[in-house]
Amino acid sequence: MEVTNNIFEKYIDTVIDKNRYYDFCISKNSDERINELYKTISNEVMLKSNLYYPNELYECFKKQLVKFYYLNNVNVLELGSGTESIICTINNIILKDKTVGVVTPHFYRISETIQKLVLINGEFSVNSMFVDVEYIEKYIQNYSIDAIWISNPNSIVGFGYEKESLKYLINKYPNVLFIFDETNIEFYSECDELTMISELEKNLNTVVIRSCSKFFGVPGARIGVISTYNEDIMKSYVKMNPTFPVSGSSIQFAALAFKNYSLFRNLAKDINDTKRILKKMFQKVNDINLHNSLSNIIYLTSDKYNLWDEFKARGILTMKYNDLNYKSAVRVTIHSDMLLKEILLEKISDILELRY
Repeated sequence: MEVTNNIFEKYIDTVIDKNRYYDFCISKNSDERINELYKTISNEVMLKSNLYYPNELYECFKKQLVKFYYLNNVNVLELGSGTESIICTINNIILKDKTVGVVTPHFYRISETIQKLVLINGEFSVNSMFVDVEYIEKYIQNYSIDAIWISNPNSIVGFGYEKESLKYLINKYPNVLFIFDETNIEFYSECDELTMISELEKNLNTVVIRSCSKFFGVPGARIGVISTYNEDIMKSYVKMNPTFPVSGSSIQFAALAFKNYSLFRNLAKDINDTKRILKKMFQKVNDINLHNSLSNIIYLTSDKYNLWDEFKARGILTMKYNDLNYKSAVRVTIHSDMLLKEILLEKISDILELRY
């Protein structure tokens, strides 16, 4: 799949008046059960979290994450002010003057912050759930690539790469740095079998970044995680990272979320149930394609209809992409919230019933 560089389009005129629309753009989960959980954090706790530097909170939370990810020491994990901050630091400092490949489609800030960029394009069918890495290997061989960004699962379309395929790449090309963006991996039911975190200690050419915000429904908390056993990379990152890259109040949100991780896993199951319903709805449809997805989004394409306009006319905001293979392409976030689920299914049924 080849996509234009200007992949991320903003629609200011509609976003300003959000009361008229339901937001299915941003790939964070929305659910009233999440809101109720965070309301249990008292005002007093939030106040105290911000009256002083978050020394103890920061270190305690790092230890919590190290234990959660089964890492062996706190020095192989650091936090960032969202994954975007981590991306910018990696590309501007660690990968400066390096030839860097980025597997498309991708979060636009990854390519924007790379000096020597090679876009790695592949062709994927609508039914692709897991994609072969052969095309990535060809780019490594043909472009003398020093490092590669791979989103797993892909944050735009939702396809992924099997762990054994990725292990093949990092073992065959030890001189290439592989950076795995796993921001949306926890929405996948078998995420523990997909993550590359378990491979970090054995492979110093591997970096994994995670988000503590989208899966937990608080992107405003701005908490990203970077982990690697490569001491040189981690030292370079820490040197440019603020002493406390996240606030005490943000840590309170994330710490509570991890303590209630089973709740969020159940919410992910609800999202997957909705995806199964949608897949059945699109089975008899010929002019709109629903691409298989491992995460909390569905990617819809069409050569006949303007999908973004179709959703907007029904009060739904989706994310529009310039996919050169189709006339129209949108990404729709699937929320676990029951009301939002009913609204989305109703609007999609309306779109399909009018045409089929």
